[in-house]
Amino acid sequence: MKSKTSLSKGASVNTIFNTAIWKRNIVGGWGIWAGLFLFWLVFRPLMTYFDLQQFGWYLDADAASKDAMYIHEMITHIWNQRAFTIFYAVSAVAVAMFVFSYLFTPRNSNMLHTYPVSRISLFTTNFISGFLFLMVPLVIASVLELLVGMDFGAVDAQVVKHFFLCMGTAALENLFFFSAAVCMLMFVGNIIAVPVLFFILNFFCKGCVMIVEAMVSVVCYGLEMYELEVNAHLLAILTPIQYMRNIGVFDVSEGDTFQYPFSHGAELAGYTVAAVFFIAAAIIAYKKKHVETAGDVVTVGWLKPIFRWGIAICVSAAGALFIAGISYEQSFALILTSVSVIGAAAFFIAQMLLERSVHVFTKKRVRECLLYTVIIGACYFGLDADLLGLETKVPSLDQVEAAKMDGELAMYSEAEDEISWIQEIHRQVIGSKKQFEQEQHNQMLRRAVFTYYLKDGSTVRRSYWLPDSDAAADLVSRIRARASEPEVILANYFGIHYPDIEVYGGTLLDYSDGAHNQEVRISQAHAKKLYQAAVKDIEAGHFNLSEDEKQEPVETTARDLRLVLNVRDEGGFKTPDTMGSGMVVQKDAEAEIMILPMYTYLNEEMQKLGYLSK
Repeated sequence: MKSKTSLSKGASVNTIFNTAIWKRNIVGGWGIWAGLFLFWLVFRPLMTYFDLQQFGWYLDADAASKDAMYIHEMITHIWNQRAFTIFYAVSAVAVAMFVFSYLFTPRNSNMLHTYPVSRISLFTTNFISGFLFLMVPLVIASVLELLVGMDFGAVDAQVVKHFFLCMGTAALENLFFFSAAVCMLMFVGNIIAVPVLFFILNFFCKGCVMIVEAMVSVVCYGLEMYELEVNAHLLAILTPIQYMRNIGVFDVSEGDTFQYPFSHGAELAGYTVAAVFFIAAAIIAYKKKHVETAGDVVTVGWLKPIFRWGIAICVSAAGALFIAGISYEQSFALILTSVSVIGAAAFFIAQMLLERSVHVFTKKRVRECLLYTVIIGACYFGLDADLLGLETKVPSLDQVEAAKMDGELAMYSEAEDEISWIQEIHRQVIGSKKQFEQEQHNQMLRRAVFTYYLKDGSTVRRSYWLPDSDAAADLVSRIRARASEPEVILANYFGIHYPDIEVYGGTLLDYSDGAHNQEVRISQAHAKKLYQAAVKDIEAGHFNLSEDEKQEPVETTARDLRLVLNVRDEGGFKTPDTMGSGMVVQKDAEAEIMILPMYTYLNEEMQKLGYLSK
C-alpha cells in the first residue's frame, strides 16, 4: 500500500524544498558532480586553450582578419556542445538514478517515506539538486572557456551572445533528458532496467519502423528494401539522442564574413514542452507510487501487459529476421514458426522479470500467451496473404510522374506509353509470383526493380528475382528485347530528351594497365563527330552487348579507352543512372562510352580524327 506518513499534513511536511535532503545529495553525490566537472574542464577550457594556441601558430593574416578568424574559431568551440548530446543523456540517467536511488530497494524506500517529508518536497528537492548536478559543472567550465578565449583576444559581444545562447540550449537539452529519466524512474523500479529502457525508448520509434520494414521485406513478395510511408522529419524528432545533435549554430560564410544562423529552434521548444509534460507525469506517478513496488522492473500495473507484449513482439520479430538472414530458405513457415516460438519464450522471460521469479507458468499467463500467439500469428498471416495490397500495388498511370526499371533493363521515362509498358511488365511479374518463388532456389536469378515517382512526391519501389527458367523465359525475352532497342540505349547514354541535347566538348581517358595514364581534351567539333558516330553504332545494333562483353578492352589498340562527352540538356539531363534517391537533376552532364572494337563507326571516326592509330 502507499505510505501515508510521507503524505501527512503539517507545516514542515508541506515545504516544497528540503534542505537536509539537499545537503545529503550534495555530500553523497560529490563523486558524480566532481566527475562531471572534470570532464567538462578537459573538453571545454583545456581543449579550447590548446586548439586556439595551435590555431594561432598556423594563422597568417593581417590584424583585422586575424581577430575575425579567432572570433570564428571561438564561436565554433562554444557550439561544439552538439557533439556531447549522448553524454547529456548518459549523465542525466546517472544523476537521476542517484538522487532517486532510494526507489530501487524496498528498505530504503520505506525508510525515507516514513520521515515527515512530503513526496512533493522529496521530488522537487531531488529534481532541483539533480539538475544542478548537470548544469553547474558545465556552466563553470564554460565560463572558464570564455576566460581562455579572452586571453587570446577571441571574445567580443557576438561571442558572449553565442555563449548565453549555447548555455540556454544545453540547459534545455539537459532538462529534457533529465526529466525523461526521472519520469521513467517513477514507472520503472529496477536499477538495471532504468538505463536499458531509457535508451531503448530513445530509439523506440525508429527501431520499430526498421523492424516492421525488415519484416515486410522478408514476408511480402517484391518488397525488398521496403520503406514505410512515415514522415522522416517526425521520425527523426522522435529519436532525441540523434536529432538533438542537429540543434545549434552552423556557420555559413559569405565572403570575408561569417553568419551563424540558429537551426531547429522550434524543435528545441517542442522538447522543452515535452520536458514539462514528463515532469508533470512524474509528479503524478510519484504521488500514487506504492513503496512496495521498489525494485520491480515495472511498478505500474497497467503497464505490465504492455511490457510483456512489447518485449515478445520486438524480440520475436528480431529473432525471426536473424534466423531468416542466416537461413538459405526464407519461407513464411520458417518466419511464422520462429515468431511463435521466440515470442512465447520472450513473453515468459518478460513475466519472470516482472515477477522476479521463475514461477510464472500459471493458467492465466499461459492463456494470455496463447492469445498473444494467435493475434500475432493472424497479423503475420494477413501480411503473407497481402490483405493490405502491398504486393499487388502498381500505381495507376494518372498518379505516376515517372517510372524507372533496373536490372536486365535500365530504363527511365516520363512518357505515358513507356510508363505503361513498365507497369505491364511489373504486373506480369506479380502474376507469376508462385511460379517464380518455387523455382528461385534452384535457378540462377536475374534482378528486376521497378520504381515509380508519383505526382504527390512519394515513391513506390518493388524488387524481384527472376529465375532463369522456362517460367520466366517469355518475360525475360521481352525485357531483353526492349533493352536492345536503339531508343532505349540512346536514352541511357544521352538522356531521355535525346536528340534535344548539345554536345560541347569531351575527353578521351586512357585506363591502360588499370591506371589513369593519359587524358586528352576533345574539341567541340570533334566531340560532335564522335557523338554522331556513336549514335550510328547504336542504331546499327553494335551496342547490344552483355555487361561482361562490354568490359573487354579495345583489341586494335590493346588499351582501355573511355570517351567522355560533355552534354548539355536544357530540360535536365536524366538517365536511369542519374535518377534516384537524392539525385539532383542538372543541365550539364557527362556521357561515358567504353571504346570497344565492335563499335565500328566510332572506331573509324576516332582513327580519322587521329585519336586511334590504324
